[in-house]
Amino acid sequence: MGIEERIKGYNKRFNKKERKNFEENGVSLDQALNYSPEFSPTAIVLFSREGIKPHIANVFSKRTKPRHIVQIAKMERTKSKLLKRFGRGGIVELFKTGVKLKYAHKYDSRFKARDIVELVKLGCSPNRANLYYHQFSGLEIVELVKLGCSPNRANLYY
Repeated sequence: MGIEERIKGYNKRFNKKERKNFEENGVSLDQALNYSPEFSPTAIVLFSREGIKPHIANVFSKRTKPRHIVQIAKMERTKSKLLKRFGRGGIVELFKTGVKLKYAHKYDSRFKARDIVELVKLGCSPNRANLYYHQFSGLEIVELVKLGCSPNRANLYY
């Protein structure tokens, strides 16, 4: 489909006010046309603002409210990040020990699931654990906490 045909489609599908709203919100002509015709211009602006690509939004039925589509997409992104960070085994380990994923995610990325489980058992919060310099690995920080060595003291050695 050529650019002229795309512009005609854009002009037929959206009125002048809607096109202006797209422009004000940084939604391009091509992007708006790639969303299913089932979605209102308001929903398209919402999806664009929230980073929900047309190929993701278009999977949902017209009965699904746009705000629910955004919530589901955000949950999927979070799950994907957590899975990438901890792996399935790590998530199972956190679950078995009762450590909530949201809480575990507050620890720096250098901490593996088993490190976080140990730190939680030792009563070391994410804020405290994250104070140790990044030169220390998660395992080293677990050992420092066991020895009662504070972040300030440990950081003197780096």
